[in-house]
Amino acid sequence: MKQKAQVTKKVNAYLAVDAEIKRLEKERNELRDALLGTGMEYFEGKEGALKVTETVRWNLKTKEVKEEMGEDWWAKRCATALVTSLRIAKKGI
Repeated sequence: MKQKAQVTKKVNAYLAVDAEIKRLEKERNELRDALLGTGMEYFEGKEGALKVTETVRWNLKTKEVKEEMGEDWWAKRCATALVTSLRIAKKGI
């Protein structure tokens, strides 16, 4: 029974950290939008500085490539990896 209590405590801590990360990410995004809205390209603070940069991000349209080149062509050029994640679910699922 003690182990179950320890696991429950860790689950609750994990969920609390996840909620805090989401809150912080939202706050960071709001600050980012406010800073970018100034039109400035460089910002200095007490702890450091921020510089606006732009990059081009390329995204492969995998569905279209598979359709155009075929499943065999695609499979020969792809690597797979097993990924283990914790997904937050409704209680009892």
